[in-house]
Order: sequence, then structure tokens, then C-alpha cells
Amino acid sequence: MSRRTKLAILISSLLGTHSPAVLATDRLGMITITATPFATEAEDAPSSVDVLGGDEKRQAESLSLGATLDDIPGVATIATGGQIGNPVIRGLSGNRIRVLNDGVAQDYQQYGVRHPANVDPLLADRIEVVRGPMSVLYGSDALGGVVNMISPELPVAPGGSDVSGRLTSGFASNNDEKLLGGEIRAAKGGFGLAITGNWRDAGDMETPSASSFAETGQAGDPKFTGRLDHTDYENRNGRIAFGYTGEQGEVEVSYTDWRSQQNFLLPDGNPVGQNLENRDWAIRGEYALAGDWLLKSRIHWQENVRQALTGGDYDALDAQGPDLDIRRDRRTVRLGVEHPEWAGWRGEVGVERADVDQDLRSGGLTPDAEREEWAIYAFEQRDMGPVTLQLGARVDQITQSAERSAAFDSIDTRERDYTVATGSAGLAWAIDDRWTVKANLGRGFRAPSIFELFADGVHGGVAAVQQGDPSLTEETSLNADLGVTWQGEQVEWSATVYQNRINDYIYLANTGTTQGPLPVYAARQDDAKLQGIELAGQWQFARHWTLDGGFDAVRGELDDGGDLPLMPADSLRAGLAFDHGGGETFRDWHVRLGVSHHFEKDAAGPYEPFAQFDNNSFGTASTDDYTLVSLGAGVSVPFQRKTELRLTLQVDNLLDETYRDFLDTYKGYALGMGRNVRLRADLAF
Repeated sequence: MSRRTKLAILISSLLGTHSPAVLATDRLGMITITATPFATEAEDAPSSVDVLGGDEKRQAESLSLGATLDDIPGVATIATGGQIGNPVIRGLSGNRIRVLNDGVAQDYQQYGVRHPANVDPLLADRIEVVRGPMSVLYGSDALGGVVNMISPELPVAPGGSDVSGRLTSGFASNNDEKLLGGEIRAAKGGFGLAITGNWRDAGDMETPSASSFAETGQAGDPKFTGRLDHTDYENRNGRIAFGYTGEQGEVEVSYTDWRSQQNFLLPDGNPVGQNLENRDWAIRGEYALAGDWLLKSRIHWQENVRQALTGGDYDALDAQGPDLDIRRDRRTVRLGVEHPEWAGWRGEVGVERADVDQDLRSGGLTPDAEREEWAIYAFEQRDMGPVTLQLGARVDQITQSAERSAAFDSIDTRERDYTVATGSAGLAWAIDDRWTVKANLGRGFRAPSIFELFADGVHGGVAAVQQGDPSLTEETSLNADLGVTWQGEQVEWSATVYQNRINDYIYLANTGTTQGPLPVYAARQDDAKLQGIELAGQWQFARHWTLDGGFDAVRGELDDGGDLPLMPADSLRAGLAFDHGGGETFRDWHVRLGVSHHFEKDAAGPYEPFAQFDNNSFGTASTDDYTLVSLGAGVSVPFQRKTELRLTLQVDNLLDETYRDFLDTYKGYALGMGRNVRLRADLAF
């Protein structure tokens, strides 16, 4: 392996996150960086890690991050139409899941179930998902897991120059979504430049044909069917990165701009129009010091804007102005030092500082506020033949305060301080060439969010009044999981069981009171326990044919006996795939028929968002079981030199099944999305 390739892999670190130069195509064999500060094979990492890349990622990609990851064991999505989908990992979501952009935490005001992660899966080279607490590396909000969007590596051209690129176009039939994108990459010597941009425009989504409650008078039938008004969106985003790779290290400067205008449908038939903006500036790099020490640094500034207009489409925002306008600025500085092997251990120690400023520019949901974060961490790993041992420790200190204003004239402005120590211990033991056992014990934590502490007002996106509680304490958790994998020449499978005890779990409970027509939800705390199982496997029963399948289930309950809200329904998945290398004209044939079964699920009483629909004449908060069938295919057409055209087809809900998903926020008054044919063409040159 060349020095430059080794350096590229080393740069895949917590602070200088960068895609490795070469990746294996098998999910279990890909290099992962998210669960450790080091480049590590996923199968050797003690943590539960999945990597989505290559054709598998291309087939799954959508604007919704949750929908893109939905087939990973232990992962579900809280969906609202085709544009909003937030990942749920082992039953935890929102502020308990850290979404990272190249290793840096993103703040997208994730206090709402209809607030999407402001990232585009299409911009990422691959997406890594860690299931289980990662507070020891990523601090508060990584209590349930981590999703890391990893950008393509910058090109290099030792001793010369190189230019390459990609053009992308796509179409989806259900909501007439159109996709256009492109990328240009250039290198001269150690200097590299990459520019990427994407544009999406979609109309209203359509549900399967079914009778509405107005037509049948049957309780539980949906209020809206067919083409759903106010579910359209437009999304524009891009990224530019420039950097230099030399013998001593690398530096990269990047800017990412993500903008989305979207509508979604309220139970009364009116829209909420939104304008979402997210801008990221980042400088990251690493420098080789004497004695094989490595200095890693990251400076990051994020500007996030959320504007909403209840009762009006996003087209009316400019004319009428938003009734809610919140801007958050997050500044992060991180410095780490990786030390050479000492007494069999290699590791990294570092410090991190982050500041968050929230500016309420209009509306009255949550006040102006500030948050300061300090952290020091250490992570060590030792490879002892077939055994890999990992130990980590971290101390976080977080201070939060809010400002009194006319809209919040009685708010308690005293500072809230949270100091928490976390730690983790993990072990992966390769018993032989086929059997591997993994065990993890980790302590996670989460400080209450600004919203949970200080909110007091109408949240139009969920048609409810929501109230915070300034006396909330931090959540702390103790998670234990045990997994086993078996890999043979034709068969591989894995099984994982876990239990996560969370002290002082924060949730919004229906108080049983109303303000006007809206229910009032207030922040509460109670101890909680989650436990579950994840199964996955595949069998290559013939040269080009593979069967795969998986099952996952999670149970969550509060100590007072109530079920936790937003728990996904049990799911069972199976697929039949055909893969063929092809010939000179057509290459890399791939066809897959997939079946997923989602079991019935009861709402968690008053704790469940949208629980009121179990008592309405139309819609439902609890859901029946259903089965969806999908079909995917892809083929590559090579041309002269390095030019290649990749064509992909994906048909979701092939049989146009009538269903409601338990984590679909439209379930109370509309069905899930009907048949959707997605076509995509990628021309690489």
C-alpha cells in the first residue's frame, strides 16, 4: 500500500473525516471510521455498524434520510410524505440520534417529528450507521446511535493532473419528482477540487386508491385519499471542497449549502409551508508529528434556519412572512492527538468546544437561547490476535440559558449546568474464520434540549401546544448488547440482542387539556427501558443468486408502566437478488425482489404523538399489519475510456398496497404512499 493511500485511510478519522481510497463492496467488509478514531473493518469493530455505499446506496437513495436507511436492521423512519424521514435507531430518534456530516454533529432543530435532517444522501459517498450509544465519541445526543454522512474523498494526481465528473438525472412517478445533479472533480499533484450540486422538484404524493371516511362513514377510514394536497417540495443543495494532500498531512476547506421548500398536510386540510436552510463551513486536517504522533483538527460553523407558515403554502412565505422563524448558529472546534502504539494500545485524546446561539426572529414557540459545550475524551484500542478490545471515556460540561422577551415574559432565565462522565468498553472476538462474538457496554447521556426546557406555544407542524420544563435533568443510559456473526463461503448471518436502561427519559405527554381546539403536551421525565433483537442473513444458493432476510423488534416502556412513544412496529424482510458481471456491452446486472412485512402496533396511549386519532371518527394512531413488495434493477453501459452510464430502476409498493405505517405522521388522516416507480441515470466521465 502506498504512503498516499495509507494517508488517505488515516484521514478517515474523527476530526479529519475522509473517505478511504479503496472500499470493498460487501457491507460487512467496508472500512468504517464512525465507531472508532481508526480505520477499522466493520466486521472487526465491537460496535454494531452498518455501511451503505455503492449500488446498494444508489438503489435506496431518496431525499429522506430515514427512508434511505430503512432496510438496515434496527433502523426505521419517522416519515411525513416523500421529503421528511428521520432515522429511528433501536427505538430512539430525534435528539437521541446524532446525525454527522463528515464526523461533525449537525443541528437541524430536531425537536419535532416533522423536522428533517438537513442533509442529502446523494451528496455522500457512503453512509455509516452505528447502533447503540456513542456519547463517548460524540457527546450529548448520541445516546441512541450515530448516522455519519461521509463525503467523497478529494482527488489527487501525483505528478500530473486529472479531471472527472458525473451527471445524474432521475424521475419518480408517484409525485412527479424530477432530479438533476452533477459533479466535477479536478486534481493537480496534491491539490484537489470537488464541486457537487443537486436539484429536486416534486408535486403532491398519491396514496393507493381507497374510499374516504366521507364516502363510507366507516370509523378509521382515512379522511384524505388519492392525490394529497400540500405535499409538494423543492430542494436545492451543493458542496464545494478544496484541499491539499502532502507527505506530512492534509488540509481541506469545504462549504455545503442545503435548501428545501416544502409543504405538508394538516388534519384540517390546510397546509404548513416551510423554508429550511442549512449552511456548513468546515476546515479540517491532520499533520504528522515526530515519532508517529498525528495531530487532527476541525473547525466548523453551521447556520440553520427554519421558517414556517401555518395555513399557507411555502409560495406564500415571501408575501405573508413566516409565523415561526428560528435561526441557530453552531460553532465547533475540535482538536485531537493520535498517539503511536504503546504497550499494545493505540489511541486518541482530544478536546471539543461548541457554542449554539438560537435566535427567535418571529413566533412564540421557543425563546432566544444559548448553549455552551466543553468536552475532553480518550479512546484506546488494543488488538490481541483474534481479540479487539476498545475502551473510551469522556467528560462533558454543558451550560444552557434562555432570554426573557415579550413572548416569554415569565421565563426562568437562570443558567442550567450539566456535567456528565461517560464511558464504553467493547470486545470483538474472532473465534475462528467463521465465528465472531461482539459485546459492548456503554454509558450514554443527553442534556435536555433548548426546546424541552423552554418551549411554550403552538407547534403548527404537529397541531398541538407544547410546553417545556426548566427543571428537567439530563438523561443517562446504560446499554449492553451482545452479538454473534457467522460467515461461510455461501452463507452469513448475524444476531444481536440489547438492553438500554435510560434514567430520566424525557418525553412529551398529553396533559388531557386543550387550548382552543389543540391538545396540550408537556415535558415529563421517568426512567425507561428498551430491549430488542436484530437478525440478518444471506445465502448465495447459486452462482448469481442470493437470498437475504432480516427481522428486528424493540420494546420500550416507562417505569410507570406506560409504553414509550414512537417505537417502530416489528418488521420482517426478505429478498431474492440476481447479480451478474455481464459482458463488454452491459455490465454489473442486478435485479432484486424484496418483501417487507410490518406487524400491527398499538399507540402508547397519551404519550404517543397524534394519539388523538384513535378516538377520532377518521384515521388511526394504532396500525394494522401490512406487507409491501419492491422491485429493483440496475445495469452499467461502458463507453470509451472511463465513461460509463449506470441505469437503475426501483419500484416501491409494487402492488399498490393500502397501508398505514406506525411511524408515518400522516397515519391519522391519510394512507401511506402508493406505487412509486423511480428511474435514475448516472453518467460518469
